[in-house]
Amino acid sequence: MIYLRPNGEWVSAPNAYQIDIIPDIIGVAEAVSIDLQTGWFPARPKYPAAIFYLLSSTLEDYISNKARRLTFTYYFEVRALREEEKEETARNLCSALSLIYDARRSQYDDSFEAATGTYIKRITFKFKVKLGE
Repeated sequence: MIYLRPNGEWVSAPNAYQIDIIPDIIGVAEAVSIDLQTGWFPARPKYPAAIFYLLSSTLEDYISNKARRLTFTYYFEVRALREEEKEETARNLCSALSLIYDARRSQYDDSFEAATGTYIKRITFKFKVKLGE
């Protein structure tokens, strides 16, 4: 099985479950100077600008019993001590993520965590990876 990366390169993978788009996600975040970390925070974190983790992955768009697309849904959480900083970081992250894998933002909300004095923006993105044979 092969899949198309954002740079136009077709990459081979043993199967759909071995496709890894995390390096591409981190790469675009780093390009706009966002410190992005995968997974949950440790017990006493030094917060990065944002975290993300996988919510789901589904094979779609079947033709002749072969999937032509794999959709990953990732949850992103942007954190900052100032609301303006949170908004700017979220805006930059969303702009960068929208450039890869036909990405679509599907959820966007805000909150404030009183315990840490942190402003939080939660965003869900769907990335559609084109599959080949």
